[in-house]
Amino acid sequence: HVNLPVLHEELSAAHAALGDHAAALHHLSETLRLERSRHSAERRQNLQSFEVLHRIQALQDIAEQERHRNDELNVHLQELRALNRRIRELGRTDHLTQLTNREHLFHEGERLAAASTPQRPLAAAIIDIDHFKRINDTWGHQLGDTVLQHTAQLIRSVARPGDVTARYGGEEFTILRPDATAADLAQTCQELQRRMHAHPWQDIIPDLRVTLSIGVADTAHSAPPGPPDFDALVGEADRRLYAAKNAGRDHIRAEA
Repeated sequence: HVNLPVLHEELSAAHAALGDHAAALHHLSETLRLERSRHSAERRQNLQSFEVLHRIQALQDIAEQERHRNDELNVHLQELRALNRRIRELGRTDHLTQLTNREHLFHEGERLAAASTPQRPLAAAIIDIDHFKRINDTWGHQLGDTVLQHTAQLIRSVARPGDVTARYGGEEFTILRPDATAADLAQTCQELQRRMHAHPWQDIIPDLRVTLSIGVADTAHSAPPGPPDFDALVGEADRRLYAAKNAGRDHIRAEA
């Protein structure tokens, strides 16, 4: 089911190249139908998706009425493809932090874990904001959202090209790094902690201080026997996160 939209889009492109624009539009419509049924985003994303889908339907109607105008139809097809890409982007993005969401994290994580080897492992860090409930209870959820957004910006600032940065859930974030060990990713996490300590949180609230606890693991040293397993990698990083919290928080744990 996940691959069907890609298949229909490739068929659309093939039919368009052959000049059969009605068939191209049919397969593109199938792509849109599958994408609509697949996405279940948050309310704000649903509103954006509704507006996009409304525009797509209008373009489909125009294209149906003007099949004989090949040049204009090709323009509409390009617009539809761009809108499809936008829908996919909305479906994989956390609206508050603009990092990728949990669904996309696990989709990419399973793919990257399957491609990893003992010599070229996949590293994962689970990052938790310390005492986040206290921040919400003391200053309110709006300030909590601001802390989440600033933390996400700092995570993006230390990420390397090829990293997957995501909001794991609540006040937890994740960095995935292909072809890296836990020790390598832990160095990045140390830089993240340094930037968190130096960040001007007091400009937001005078008494505000935000720290992170981080667990880091990789597929070469934390996975059970057999093919690399993303769930096992995340589970080991999560166990190390709680070890960091038990050590007093504001810690990084990258060893078993």
